[in-house]
Amino acid sequence: MACALALLCATPVRAGDSSLSPSGSVHRLSSDSLKAGGSEIVHVLQTPDGPTSSRVIPGTEDPLADISPSISAEPAGTGRAAAAWSRWNGSDYDVAVSIWDGTRWGAIKVVSALLNNDMDPQIVWGRSGLIHLMWRSDTSTGPLFYQLQMDATGKPVRGPNQIVLSPCETVSDGGGSTDAGAAPKSSDILFAFLRNPAPGGGMSLFGGRDEPMPIGYRIDFASPKDQSSSPGGPEGSYSGDRLSFLFRQNGRLYYTERDPAGWSPYRFITLSQDMSDERAENLIREMLERTAAP
Repeated sequence: MACALALLCATPVRAGDSSLSPSGSVHRLSSDSLKAGGSEIVHVLQTPDGPTSSRVIPGTEDPLADISPSISAEPAGTGRAAAAWSRWNGSDYDVAVSIWDGTRWGAIKVVSALLNNDMDPQIVWGRSGLIHLMWRSDTSTGPLFYQLQMDATGKPVRGPNQIVLSPCETVSDGGGSTDAGAAPKSSDILFAFLRNPAPGGGMSLFGGRDEPMPIGYRIDFASPKDQSSSPGGPEGSYSGDRLSFLFRQNGRLYYTERDPAGWSPYRFITLSQDMSDERAENLIREMLERTAAP
């Protein structure tokens, strides 16, 4: 367990995640420490009419560490949701998944068994019915990225397979040009990662169709030149038809947006007691919606 704790200190991890279902229910996952050691994954569900319930995903209450949870509600509004997280196996981290059937969590399934630390899993339940999953595998020679696609029961449909893509676009402080061959679409499934947890490692946005096919493109983002620390919380999303990329660094929320002419230079909002991360992100989303093409 000492190795697991050392890794937690060295690698930025996601403390929790949330997802809003079409019915109005809010799913929240967190990794909560246990007194006896390790951590468990806690699911909090707020129903549309207000009542809130809480439960531990069965199997995570053991002394092993369960960290970096991600959750996605099914777009069809059935009440189901999919979760993924990194689970310590005694020597390294694997990626585990479980499906919420609307009443209870299913059995934990370990979907990666690589001899590396499989970190920062991100899960998206697509409108097609496919569940898309990506994660970063930290090796001695650098990070590798893997993809898995599952059906609604968590059964693999495609993968897991390593994603080997060169960046089709590269963006820095001053912005960047676009590649017509990338052709991102607002229906794409998006995943954003630190390329390397070390300071200055940069970030990557991966995108692909909501179909049983490989990730289609990778866009790289450099850390701001005037910042020496590691960025955190990268995310890509669409506002209308505009693709944007956000990340956090040294008390700032940075953002850039893509249009046919290229990526805009980095801009940022300084975070403070009066300007929370959530409020700053909402301001950016509202601006992008207002200025989106009709």
